[in-house]
Amino acid sequence: MRDAYQASIAKLHDDPSTALAELVAIAQAAPAFWPARFRVVDALVTLGESDAAAALLRALGDGYAKIGQPVPAILACKLLEAMGRDSDAINSEIAMIYAGLFGQELVPAATPIDPPPGPTPAPVSDALNAAQALGNVGDALPEKYPAVPLLSRLTPEDFIVVLRAMKLHVVGHASTIVKQGAQGSSCFLVLDGTLVASRTTDHGERALGRLTPGTIFGEMALVSQRPRNASITSVGGSIVLELNKATMLAHSKAMKEAMYAFSRRRLLENITLTSPLLRTLDRKTRQSVVGLFGAFAFRPGQALVTEGEKGQGLFVVLRGSVSVMKKRDGAEVELATLKEGDLFGEISLLRDTPTTASVRGADEGEVLFLDRSDFQGLIAAFPHMQTELASLSEERLRSSELILENIEDDEALALI
Repeated sequence: MRDAYQASIAKLHDDPSTALAELVAIAQAAPAFWPARFRVVDALVTLGESDAAAALLRALGDGYAKIGQPVPAILACKLLEAMGRDSDAINSEIAMIYAGLFGQELVPAATPIDPPPGPTPAPVSDALNAAQALGNVGDALPEKYPAVPLLSRLTPEDFIVVLRAMKLHVVGHASTIVKQGAQGSSCFLVLDGTLVASRTTDHGERALGRLTPGTIFGEMALVSQRPRNASITSVGGSIVLELNKATMLAHSKAMKEAMYAFSRRRLLENITLTSPLLRTLDRKTRQSVVGLFGAFAFRPGQALVTEGEKGQGLFVVLRGSVSVMKKRDGAEVELATLKEGDLFGEISLLRDTPTTASVRGADEGEVLFLDRSDFQGLIAAFPHMQTELASLSEERLRSSELILENIEDDEALALI
């Protein structure tokens, strides 16, 4: 069925009648594969059946919203807007159901990326009438509705405003949406298709993973000035929603607060997955660790860590930047500038020694903070982390010795 699905899509422009009959049959044979229903909408539009396409989109938006699938519901809403049709009723329904949810903020990835395997169904003879029936997506209500990344932190009123402001993009195969190293001013929500994240280093390009419907990416561009740290490319056709930073700030103060909260949580989750101290923990424990971090703002010149004093905890730069300073020959030397996502304060916690460098705010920003007692309690609760600690301490000590001989920005992190 996979090959048949792609073959039917290829016929949309040259033979839309056949494409419609085949796509309706595929949607009937694989009811859980909702992308096929939206390709039916494309066929109806190509055939000039815009009213039928709009009616199907309204039914899909209403149905998917009610059964706990917000991604296709939002897609139906935005496609109606792109057609110049009224989407207010669906927009409001989605907001009433999904606004104010503070759950895990991850839409379940229940929808398959590709059509399911199986025999190729025969084309439907009365495709126009059969297409309308595809608006019935079921009536089984979920026990708990999933949250939509970012949007579910808003009130229904702000949810509607921001959703309307988000721009729909239909992206072609191999198109780059985000380019590594570029300055960003938008974040994106994947509605349909598959995207690939990759990063280029001195050793070449490395794939980081796939992004499927319900995934948000690029959010750090809305809370920082840091260049993109990876590229995002479409595999096949895809549809994404874009939220621009200027639009976000103009439309909703609550959205700005939600963005910072979401970015803070995402950053901490990434740290727990990559940190040698925390990556061995199970998912539930990692999530509880995220809740231990607090946050506070800092001003330019404000001391966060003072050389020679007892380390207070682990810091993570959420936005802005900080300067690492070291006393040498009676004067202070700047060793490094740390930006969003960088950690400091680890070495004094790991070795239980005074800090060996100072850290001050380089501009206005915000840091996340894990208190020393919470850090030590975490280590005590998981004895197997002692091995990781010993290894990390040894590595940090070697780095410190190198820095003292030849200070370089990247190596200066180990001084703290």
